[in-house]
Amino acid sequence: MPSEEGSRLPSESVTRAIIECATDAIVTIDDKSTILSANISVDRIFGYSPHDLIGKSLTVLMPPELHQRHLAAMARFQASGAKSFPWQAVRLPGLRKDGRAIELEISFGQFTDNGSRRFVGIIRDVTEYVFAERKMREGEARYRDLFENSPLGHHSLGSDRQFIAVNTAFLDVLGYSKDDLIGRKSLRDLLSPSDAERFDRHWDVLARGGAVDNVAYTIIRKDGSTRNVLISASAARDEAGRIVTTRGTMLDVTQLRRAEESVRRISERYRSLVDHNLAGVYFTRADGSVFDCNDAFAQILGFASREELLASSPSDFYVQATDRDALLARLQTERFVTGIESTFRTRDGASKWVLQNLAWMTRPGEDPRIEASVFDITSRKMAEDRLNYQARHDSLTGLPNTAMFEERLRHSIDAARNTHRHTAVLYLDLDGFKLINDTLGHHIGNDLLQLIAYRLQSALRQEDMVARLGGDEFTIVAPALRSAEDAAAIAEKIGRVFAEPFLLAGREVSISVSIGIAVSPADGEDPETLLRNADIAMYRAKELGRNTYVFCSKSGSRRAMERMALETDLRGALGRNELHLHFQPQIEAGTGSVIAVEALLRWQHPSRGLILPTEFISIAEESRLIVPIGEWVLREACRQAAKWNRSAAPLRVSVNLSPRQFSDERFLHIVEETLRENALRPDLLELEITEGAAMQNPEEVLETLRALKRIGVRISIDDFGTGYSALTYLTRFPIDALKIDQSFVQEIVEGHPNSPIISAVIALAHQLSLSVVAEGVETEQQSAFLRGANCEHLQGFFFAHPLPPDELELVLASRIIA
Repeated sequence: MPSEEGSRLPSESVTRAIIECATDAIVTIDDKSTILSANISVDRIFGYSPHDLIGKSLTVLMPPELHQRHLAAMARFQASGAKSFPWQAVRLPGLRKDGRAIELEISFGQFTDNGSRRFVGIIRDVTEYVFAERKMREGEARYRDLFENSPLGHHSLGSDRQFIAVNTAFLDVLGYSKDDLIGRKSLRDLLSPSDAERFDRHWDVLARGGAVDNVAYTIIRKDGSTRNVLISASAARDEAGRIVTTRGTMLDVTQLRRAEESVRRISERYRSLVDHNLAGVYFTRADGSVFDCNDAFAQILGFASREELLASSPSDFYVQATDRDALLARLQTERFVTGIESTFRTRDGASKWVLQNLAWMTRPGEDPRIEASVFDITSRKMAEDRLNYQARHDSLTGLPNTAMFEERLRHSIDAARNTHRHTAVLYLDLDGFKLINDTLGHHIGNDLLQLIAYRLQSALRQEDMVARLGGDEFTIVAPALRSAEDAAAIAEKIGRVFAEPFLLAGREVSISVSIGIAVSPADGEDPETLLRNADIAMYRAKELGRNTYVFCSKSGSRRAMERMALETDLRGALGRNELHLHFQPQIEAGTGSVIAVEALLRWQHPSRGLILPTEFISIAEESRLIVPIGEWVLREACRQAAKWNRSAAPLRVSVNLSPRQFSDERFLHIVEETLRENALRPDLLELEITEGAAMQNPEEVLETLRALKRIGVRISIDDFGTGYSALTYLTRFPIDALKIDQSFVQEIVEGHPNSPIISAVIALAHQLSLSVVAEGVETEQQSAFLRGANCEHLQGFFFAHPLPPDELELVLASRIIA
């Protein structure tokens, strides 16, 4: 198209044909940018018909932001007087009729028409070309970015094997710069000498059209250190098949190799830990089948080794299948459970307690599995069971103890409340057990308790429970009773159990039992109240003569509470100086002379007044207070006798001994010490033991009596005629006197049936050279009878009431001591 002003155009028809056939849009504008003509291509490019554009500004084909720029450029061109238009193949954005933006390439020229300046513009739609060009640039940029910033090392080699391109990651691995490598070095130069020959072989593979995929090499860095890498490469070849370039990637696997080596070492250590662990370790599939374990686990299940167990492939070693199923369910949600106690079945069918820690393991491409460590706690569980048994049972008899009894009683009370039945508590205390224990020995007493426990268990109903509270006390809980009469039937059955003697160490021992009964809900609705009320009822049975049973009642409770209060006061009586001695003279029947005094204990209670021995001696015996009280009586009697003997003729003092006191291992030492401290002649001390106590364990009694005789102390048998009356022992025991029980003396009258008995006893004593003391002589008739017995050494009492020491001194001063 002519560009010089004044050039002549071809003929109009030729021009029109050219314009209409052009694929580019062709428009003519005046110097004001008004469109004068347009070809048909404007419709295709802009969506306008030629008619729509004629008369409009060329800016209608431009986006708004270019309107002013275009008009200003036209104005500057005209003002400059330039002969040629400066817009040749200019890229500008365009705007279609539908508002869509397009990319244009515009060339302008000028011409004159009838003396007026006109401009022709050829407009080409280059939108697709620009888009493709932009995409290509973007692709190149992305490739360049990927190449440079890829975490993989990228490199290209020329046909001479030297580097023609490398990226940053490649340089980071090697420690070189681009200038160090490109055009200067080959990849072969960077490999360890041992890998150079392999590189040559791989180059040949590339030359034959193959590829190299993840080949392991050792690279030598610029600083001389080495790295483990994996290299992959492919080649571009010319038409003759020669390598033009190669492109490759390099992955630094140094850390991976180190990690793999570390994993390998850890795996070896883990395997060693598993194999040599003292705890059992096993691995199972989800179905429970063992696919690996160590020797310790195999031995827990009774196998000699891991190999032997795996050969048998056990899958059901839980004693309870429900335990296994419950564990499996927990593992699927919790994944890891610890401290689980289970029971395993061993190879020979025995059971073992184990403590387990288990983990549910899942790995991609593998079936789930369970990993577990196992500790054999069978010994510990057995020890715990023993401790639990011991904590709830009496060690001597094997019966339940207090804790287990109260637990069972509480349960029975609750059950009875719901079923409208009754629960009874029977509180048992053996009558005279302490005497058996003290005289026959503790081992005999223990044997007796064991036999009693066995008989009680055999006699009770299956639902009843007997427990030992301690000492000689037992309790029974009898649940689901219809009435109190059912409890009485149980008590009577227990009484029949004790009717038969017990065979102990070749001898028969008889013992009875006192029973207190409390029945819920009348006597209490909790274990503590029922047990306390049964205990109170038991003391009432003791008061009624023993060997019986008594139901709980208010009066019985009151008496038992009083008895317990008395025992409490008695424990402090010695410390408070409330105990005193009174002395009862022994008068020789023939002469009337006072030849001895008997020490009798009295308790001056601060609120109750004078309490006689009949009210508190039994309490002292049962509570074992009799030993310290008896020692005090012995020392005080000897002290008083020594005082009298310093101011008058010798006077013997007689002291009663308790069976407990007599069997005390310190007794002989106490006697010797007391005599020595008071400077009292041994023959002025007379010790009295009851016939029953002497006959309980004759051999031990005989040994103690002989020891006393060696000291020089006199011995007398008290209450003769009321106990065993084993006359054969009278010839063996080193005794000096017999004391006839006052129950005989009080009934002495002429012709009374007891008179021949007393005469016979007196005659027997004379034959054995023993003195006779008649206790409780209170009347002249009794005294006359005794004198008539023609017994020169008979001693009797004319004083019915014991006297305190100061009053007795007056009596002693008024009588002649022969």
